[in-house]
Amino acid sequence: MDLLAQSLKIDPIEIRLRNALATGGETATGQTLMASVGIGETLRRIREWRERHPIARSDPERPYIRRGVGVGSMWYGIGNTGVANPSTAQVEVEPSGALRLFTGAADIGQGSDTVLLQIASESLGLPIQEIHLIRADTALTTDAGATSASRQTTSLEMPFSMRLKI
Repeated sequence: MDLLAQSLKIDPIEIRLRNALATGGETATGQTLMASVGIGETLRRIREWRERHPIARSDPERPYIRRGVGVGSMWYGIGNTGVANPSTAQVEVEPSGALRLFTGAADIGQGSDTVLLQIASESLGLPIQEIHLIRADTALTTDAGATSASRQTTSLEMPFSMRLKI
């Protein structure tokens, strides 16, 4: 980015600002960014800091020593970032009145079992202890996509379907 800015004769921060993602923007994979896109504000603050703290480009006594400010920018997506992202759950009511929550999500330590039970509990108005979780069983549950990062619990609007077992 610095080399591109140099050949365009613009500030390295400016080229990053012109190309920064923003709320409402769309990523290369087609995901519309709805919130938490802070790269522009971060870059503006870096630019302000740099203006208040000029850095000597070189010391004539020691020309082999260089000082500067490094800037690295990145985008980290949550979920499948624009790619199909399946997420469903089913709740089954047993003849005894017991509830079973079916989800294809596999909890490998990220806490999705707890969060999904909390979502079901709050949605159904029942204590967590009254809901039995059936998870990651390909014979009984729907596809929940990959278990990676925090994508299993990023949406608080997991669609539930109910079925009554008689």
